[in-house]
Amino acid sequence: MTSGDFPVAIGGKYMDCDPNEIARKIAQFQDEINEFKMQIQKRKRWIAELMYLCICDDEGNIISFADWNF
Repeated sequence: MTSGDFPVAIGGKYMDCDPNEIARKIAQFQDEINEFKMQIQKRKRWIAELMYLCICDDEGNIISFADWNF
């Protein structure tokens, strides 16, 4: 093991891992999670706008779209 490395069990096997590499991967994963959350928020806004523009019956079936130019 080199200085700064420590053993980590991965899949039942111990491997030497650099703490800086682990921190980098965690930060990368957090960035990916944040990007995914942003995509979800965009889709929620899009769905809300679509629902605002849709005229639906009592069962939620779309009858027509208001102010849409196809």
